[in-house]
Amino acid sequence: MPTGLVVGIAFYFALSVFAVVVLAVVTAAGDRLDLFEEYLDTPDLETTNVWFLGISLVLVAFMLPSIMFGRFVGGPRPGDLWSVQGRLRWRWLGVCSLLAAVVYAAVIVGSLLVDGVGDITVDGDAVLAIVVVLATVPLQATAEEAVFRGQIMQMVATWTRFAIIPVVLSTVLFVSGHTYDWWGLTDVGIFGLTAAYLAIRTGGLEASIAAHAANNIVLMCAEAVGAFSTSVESDYGPIDLLPTVVASALMIAGVEIGMRVMGIERTRERLDDPPTRAQRKAMRRIPPPPVPIAPWPPPPPGAWTPPGSSFPSPPPREPNP
Repeated sequence: MPTGLVVGIAFYFALSVFAVVVLAVVTAAGDRLDLFEEYLDTPDLETTNVWFLGISLVLVAFMLPSIMFGRFVGGPRPGDLWSVQGRLRWRWLGVCSLLAAVVYAAVIVGSLLVDGVGDITVDGDAVLAIVVVLATVPLQATAEEAVFRGQIMQMVATWTRFAIIPVVLSTVLFVSGHTYDWWGLTDVGIFGLTAAYLAIRTGGLEASIAAHAANNIVLMCAEAVGAFSTSVESDYGPIDLLPTVVASALMIAGVEIGMRVMGIERTRERLDDPPTRAQRKAMRRIPPPPVPIAPWPPPPPGAWTPPGSSFPSPPPREPNP
């Protein structure tokens, strides 16, 4: 599994470099290289510039094909990344998405109404930003969950018996990819722990993907219309952790109920370990079993048979009375 992670990281780096080079060439050809330099100075996901937002989300989404390619090359099976059933459980994903949309929309909008909503402006730029968010955030959220709650947690879990170790390690790596202050990073850490718990509890990534996508979509759409700002200059405090805590608790409770109603499988029987290199070499030396040859049907009684043939002779005829 570490081989798959290394291959995935290398593939993601190649994709990202290629995309950035193409972006630089396009902006230079249009004599707008200043836009490219401005984009490099805006690393965080803000909706102030819809094009920068879309490019950043697409670059994050590149992690999804990269990690799938890495698992295809270095193993284990790509389907095992999604759930214990070896695939993405689409019906369960739909249920979790509906639940997450209701929970995060209610909690985030409610917290904005309590704290005070900014000057909401629904213009063309806001509508375009919302369209970009709806088109790219599901891929971005799926990619991050596949990497942090999928590949990394599964890889670390093969090295230890304690589930808390992959949960904490994946959450720390997830938090390190964000650029907020202390309280903002704590908020991200709470969500990371929630997503890790949902992945382990449900035996798949569907619930964590739905929660991640719903949280980001609601926040970015609210920021696009000017309800609030999630920029790195924003001041966070301990009271700002309350919406994330409430949304996480409601999401976990809803998932628990949904699992019981739908009978979601959480575990499966342990698969056999793959053969070692020595075992594979020994298997190559074993000659294949002989192919059985069906015997030739005997000729009908009275038919001529060549001399020395192995066909049985016909039974003697009884005298005609």
